[in-house]
Amino acid sequence: MNNPSKFYKALSRHAFYYAQVLEKADDLYRAGQEQVVQGLALFELELANIKLGQTWAENQAGIDKAAARLCIFYAYNGSAILPLRFTPPECLKWFIKAVEVARRSGNQPAESVALGNLGNTYDSLGEYQQAIDCLEQAVVLARQLGDRYGENAWLGSLGSVYWNLNEYRRAIDYYEQALKVSREIGDQVNESATLDNLGGAYKSLGEYQLAIDYHNKALVIARQIGDRYSEGAQLGHLGTAYKNRGEYQCAIDYYMQALAIAQAIGDQLSEGQHIGNLGLVYWNLSEYLRAIDYFEQALTIVCKVGNRPGEATWLNNLGNAYGSLGEYQRAIDYYEQALLIACAIGNRLSESTHLHNLGRTYMRLGNTGKAIELLENSLHLSEEIESPYTEIIKQHLEELGHQDRIANQNGVE
Repeated sequence: MNNPSKFYKALSRHAFYYAQVLEKADDLYRAGQEQVVQGLALFELELANIKLGQTWAENQAGIDKAAARLCIFYAYNGSAILPLRFTPPECLKWFIKAVEVARRSGNQPAESVALGNLGNTYDSLGEYQQAIDCLEQAVVLARQLGDRYGENAWLGSLGSVYWNLNEYRRAIDYYEQALKVSREIGDQVNESATLDNLGGAYKSLGEYQLAIDYHNKALVIARQIGDRYSEGAQLGHLGTAYKNRGEYQCAIDYYMQALAIAQAIGDQLSEGQHIGNLGLVYWNLSEYLRAIDYFEQALTIVCKVGNRPGEATWLNNLGNAYGSLGEYQRAIDYYEQALLIACAIGNRLSESTHLHNLGRTYMRLGNTGKAIELLENSLHLSEEIESPYTEIIKQHLEELGHQDRIANQNGVE
C-alpha cells in the first residue's frame, strides 16, 4: 500500500467492517419473514457509515487492490436491499463502478453480478435497452463461468424487462428458460419466483386462468418451504388476477389473506401494497371514497418505511380516484406530488406517466393549451426511453389537436 498512515488504515478497517454490516443486513432481508424488518432496521441504523465506507473504497479503488475488492463487495452484497432505500441513480453509481473495477481486475464472476444488478437498475429507471444490454452480457458471462444461479437470475430479469416493454410472449420465453434452470439445480425459491413471474405475464395477456394456475403452483412451493413472505406475495398476485377478471369479492378475499400474513411477519412494504390493492378493487367497483381511504392508508405506510416509488404510486392513485369523482384540482395536486418524487428519484418512466395524467386532467378541465404542453413533455420523455406507452400519449395528443381545430373553427379561443 502506498500510504501506510494510521488514518488510512483506520478508514480501510472502517470500510471493511461496514461492508460486512451491509452483507448482514442484505442476508437478513433475503431470508424473508420477520427477518426482513431486522435487515431493513440494521441498514437504516448504519446507512451513513455504509455510504462512507463505500465512498472511500470507490475513491481508492484505482490505487489500492483491497479497496477495489471492497468496492465490488459493497455492490455485490447489498444488491437486494439497496434498491429499497437508494434512489435508482444512487444504485446506478455503485453498480457502474463495480462493473468498471471488476473488469479492470479481471474478476469475471463479480463482473457478471455487477452487470446483472446494473441491468435491473436500468430496468427500474425505464431505460430498457440499456437494461437488456447489461443483462445479456451477464447471462453470457454466467454461462461461461458455469454459474447456474447467476444464469437463472439474469434470465428472469430479462423476462421482467420484456414484461415492462409489454412484450409478454418474449418475457414468457425468458421466464421458461429460467424455470428450467431452477428445476435443474433444485432451487425451489427461484422456481417459485419464476412461476410467479409466468403468472404475471399471462395475467398481462388477459389469460387469467393460466395466471391463476401459475400463481397457485408458486403458492404450493412457498408453503412447502415455509416461505411466509412468498406465500403472502402469491396470495396478493392471485387477488390481482381475480380483480382483473372482474371477480372482485374473490380478489378482496385473497388480498385480505395476503394482508394478514404481511402484518403477522411485520412486512410493512407488502402490507402497504396489499392495502393499496384493496383500494384498487374498490376503485374498480366505483366506490371511490372507500378506495381513497385505502390509498391513504397505503401512502402512510410507504412514507413510514421510506419507499419513495411506492409513495409516488399511491399519490398517483389518489389522483385517479379524485379525478373519477370529478375533483380535478385535487387530482392535479396529487399528480404533481407524484411527479416531484419521480423527478427526485430519477424514474423517467414514472415522470412521463404523471405528466400524461396531468395532461389528461387539464384536458378534462378544458385547458387545452396546458394539456398539450404536458402531454408533449410526456411524449418527449416516453420516446427518449422507448416507453411502450408512447402510442397512447400520441393518440391523446391527436385527440386534443382535433378538439383544438374544432374550437378554432367555431371561433372559440
